[in-house]
Amino acid sequence: MNEVLKYKFRGTFLYEWACDNVDKPIYFLVLVAIESLSESDLMVQTDDLKRKLPMEGPRSGKWARQIIKGCMVHNIKSWNSSLPFQVSRINSD
Repeated sequence: MNEVLKYKFRGTFLYEWACDNVDKPIYFLVLVAIESLSESDLMVQTDDLKRKLPMEGPRSGKWARQIIKGCMVHNIKSWNSSLPFQVSRINSD
């Protein structure tokens, strides 16, 4: 999952950067529809995603700007308990 998310972030970031829309800190929040994931599972997924994204930049320290400020992987329950705006699943009927 996180390998796909890594490329999703990169593609979206490059698009927004090319459109000159990157002027505020970027947070990559992922909402997955897997209710069976525990808080521990979500933390493991978040930590893995952080390792795959350029959170700190290169070790040389040559970057003048931070690309991404933070990232988190949530399911609906964890999203609603930690973020100020609520989400819910809708039926496709």
